Amino acid sequence: MIEILKFSEVSKDEIFSRVGEKIDVSDIVADIIANVQKNGDKAVLEYCKRFDKAELESLEVTAAEIDEAVSLVEPKFLEILKTAAEKNLQNAKQLFQAELEKAFSNTSWEKKRLGDCGTFKNGMNFASTESGYSIHSLGVGDFKNLYKIENTETLSEISLN
Repeated sequence: MIEILKFSEVSKDEIFSRVGEKIDVSDIVADIIANVQKNGDKAVLEYCKRFDKAELESLEVTAAEIDEAVSLVEPKFLEILKTAAEKNLQNAKQLFQAELEKAFSNTSWEKKRLGDCGTFKNGMNFASTESGYSIHSLGVGDFKNLYKIENTETLSEISLN
């Protein structure tokens, strides 16, 4: 079992101390990451065999394996985990709610109908009568980097010829 220490009773030097010589493993780690990115689960299974001496057929954990593992854990510890998960979920909900309220409590926003802001089309289908015009295009990529578009003139321009 892992020894649990009280932060207030242990010095920072003791917590962060490392025994032995410091070794730079960044190249080794980079090679492992590159291999896993290239070969996926096959590489992970090879590392399980090499480092953990575990010959696995799959990385998937079955429901039966999960049930067995849970049965081995002390009920008090499971309750602690459940309480922590519920608290984390509650904190996330509160944070999200606070951000929503902050975003939508701005009273300086000008209220407009979407149609009053421009002409909207589904896709890039235009009638022949629309030839000769230029339009500014708003795409998914624009939303990825912007949460608010101050000036439509900065959007991509498409000429209809």
